[in-house]
Amino acid sequence: QYGNANIEIFSVAQNKLLDHFDYPDADVDSVAVTNRGEKILVALRDGAVKMLNAKSGQEIWRWQGRQRASSSPAISLDRSEKRVLVGNGKQIVILDAENGTLVRSWQAHEQELTGLAFHPDGKRVASGSFDGNFRFWDAATAEQIWNQPGKALAPNRLAFSQDGRILATCSGSVQVLETKTGKRISEIDTVAYHVTVNQDGSRIATIEYKPDAGQEIKIWHGEGGQELLTLKSPNRRVPRWIGFGPDDRWFLAQTGNSLTLWNVLAEAAVSRKSR
Repeated sequence: QYGNANIEIFSVAQNKLLDHFDYPDADVDSVAVTNRGEKILVALRDGAVKMLNAKSGQEIWRWQGRQRASSSPAISLDRSEKRVLVGNGKQIVILDAENGTLVRSWQAHEQELTGLAFHPDGKRVASGSFDGNFRFWDAATAEQIWNQPGKALAPNRLAFSQDGRILATCSGSVQVLETKTGKRISEIDTVAYHVTVNQDGSRIATIEYKPDAGQEIKIWHGEGGQELLTLKSPNRRVPRWIGFGPDDRWFLAQTGNSLTLWNVLAEAAVSRKSR
């Protein structure tokens, strides 16, 4: 529950709430769950990052960063789940996932980070910032590999395809980049403030705003940029998070206090769970 002081765990298969944890001291900003569902990584608006036991909610470790001025994707786990990536103001911070100790940190941008993710190989990191730039880094040396200008003061969000070949960036329009070189593959002319990518980069999903239609979720062709599908929220609430399922058949969105699951092939919402 972004912007609220609680975390809720749902079973998509069972369509029910499994558990929830309350945080009376600070708003929850970002959440990540380990693959086996045993641990939960939480970033709070006050700058704290916590690793929790998913069954008990007990804190395993805590790292304190600077208070964030805006809500952003502030944390990421690498695929091996050995390292945690944290956006700490203008800095990129890498922590040991086992105990929360500092592995490495460096200043990556001139303004606050708004997007951050490990490349699936865990060796590289992508970042976006209010300074209008998207940057790709070597995680071991903190060396910049390439820089791609976006739009200053835009949300500047980003997401990798699960195979790591494609990086989609959201900065007013959506740019689809070749990860290795930063070369632009395609550009989607849409006013979007969140973006996600499917397994192989063939599909891009966005949350966009249109004055006459409000917020919409749209799915696009990754390389051609053609619009393929528009998904409407059943409760007409503003989507805050979106993601493809591992086989690209399912698509999940958080809207307000609800989670909606679509069968993308059938173009229908098949499951919805509200608190």
